[in-house]
Amino acid sequence: MRNCASLVAVILLVSLLPRPAASQDAPSAPPIPYPTKDDYQSYVKYIEDLRASFRDRPSETVAWEPFDGLVRAGRDEGVYQLAKALHDTMPELKYLVVESDFRNPVILAYEAGRFDLVKRLISLDKGLLGYPETTMNSYGRVPLAAAVARGDIAWAQAFIDAGASLDTQYVRASMDEVGYPDNLYTISPSKAMDDFLAGKQVKPLYVLEDPASGNCNDDNVRLRSSPSTQGAVIAKLMRGDRFEVLASTYKRETIGDFNGCWVEVSYKGQKGWIFQQFVKCNFFDLE
Repeated sequence: MRNCASLVAVILLVSLLPRPAASQDAPSAPPIPYPTKDDYQSYVKYIEDLRASFRDRPSETVAWEPFDGLVRAGRDEGVYQLAKALHDTMPELKYLVVESDFRNPVILAYEAGRFDLVKRLISLDKGLLGYPETTMNSYGRVPLAAAVARGDIAWAQAFIDAGASLDTQYVRASMDEVGYPDNLYTISPSKAMDDFLAGKQVKPLYVLEDPASGNCNDDNVRLRSSPSTQGAVIAKLMRGDRFEVLASTYKRETIGDFNGCWVEVSYKGQKGWIFQQFVKCNFFDLE
């Protein structure tokens, strides 16, 4: 919850910037051109020009994403100098010039394979390890989540060594919704990464503070001793059988055509696991 509260505070601070009034009919202004030279003073002026555009064109939407184009163009020095200029001139805004769109330069550089640039950016500001990418309606990944989603144990360890938090809730492999609850296990693509996370003591289960009422939505559903199709069958449930939901796995798996988690339930004094597909529980919205 601390990460979430910090992000909300950052986004509220963004409102300090002058920006155009929202309008569905407002034309989108072209982005401010990147500097032709990748030096620090050029990017300080670039930021000044950008901020002035918010004041000078109040009826327009200023389209600007600071790092993406520079990374794609291979302008690593420009990426670094822009990050440094933003870090120095707008420290209270944490690189969020426009609150609805932020691509973390560490993630962009990492996914482009520019690892020297990744190291430089982290040396400039380790805070970038904890800043989630954002879009208009969603919060996205932090660098550690990007590495976990790729199954990249070496860089996951490197980000942890640099100070990345394992408690981050910004874990999505993309901006697509992955469901609730989630953590780094949710986006782990392999057993090797699962084992790595287990070694870091990342919790594999989301445990409810209080049990929630649920019921079975199909017949002959197996209640298993562990969250796996290999778990021993300890009972069979019928449609409408009621139970208490105790926990769920953060890890999802696909069984048949359904991708979901395993849910721990208490049924007639027995604790066991049922696949999400067969659980109806409003608390988890698993239907």
